[in-house]
Amino acid sequence: MMRAWMQGIVIGTILVSPGRDLQRIPPHVVATSALVMNATNQQILYAKNIHQRWPPGSLVKIMTAWLAIRYGWHKTGRITAADRHLGGAMLGFPSGTIIPLDRLVPAMMMASGNDAAMAVACTVSGTASAFVRQMNYTAARWHLHGIRFSNPTGLPSTNQWTTAAAMAGLAQHVMKNGIFATMVREPSVTLFNQKIARFYPNQNQLIGEFPGANGIKLGYTRGGGATLVATARRRHTELIVVLLHDNLADVWPDAMHLFSWGFSKTPSADHLNRKIPRSMIP
Repeated sequence: MMRAWMQGIVIGTILVSPGRDLQRIPPHVVATSALVMNATNQQILYAKNIHQRWPPGSLVKIMTAWLAIRYGWHKTGRITAADRHLGGAMLGFPSGTIIPLDRLVPAMMMASGNDAAMAVACTVSGTASAFVRQMNYTAARWHLHGIRFSNPTGLPSTNQWTTAAAMAGLAQHVMKNGIFATMVREPSVTLFNQKIARFYPNQNQLIGEFPGANGIKLGYTRGGGATLVATARRRHTELIVVLLHDNLADVWPDAMHLFSWGFSKTPSADHLNRKIPRSMIP
């Protein structure tokens, strides 16, 4: 099993070999692709198949949310009948429901609602296809060459993929936005509409469980398995963890093991480097 741990692992710019400083070897993770980046100085602490393409699942909604904040935050969205039949996770409001984007987008990020994502796209750009062009244009402008978007939801598509390296870059960009960063660290959102209150807990189980966790999104598709982009901050160091093609049962322990290991390699390692909560271990 040790060989599986070692394959493709990079710490900074040093390739770890079996005979060198075993305490520097990161923990074994189940995810096929994984990355730990120090967002403070952009140093890659751990890399495993970081340029391998996988379906992103609802990680796509990270870009959907950022574009909504940037170009449509004061607009109002409408849930259509077509939105309600997209499948997958949904917010569940009836067709014709009108919701301001500054309330709809946080609920979309908490519950990963595909109906909300499509409503956001059409509100911001007029059509879903125009919004997808804006998504890909923004990714290209940010030099995220390992990402290709084909819809605003993350629903399966043969022409939609990402890599761990590109997702880390995306996280770096979007987390600089104060509205986005505040939104994704909330433990839950309650959306009130026409006297109907709906409660949406954050699907990111690291929030409130792992010390310093402050973002950002979980995804899942049958073909791509569980996908996760997560951030955590301790003192002056912020780490980004990306996991692609993982199992739902393993994605949270994988993330916490990598965060704990990553922080132990930074100057911010301190008393916050606690054991993983038992509730997060399957």
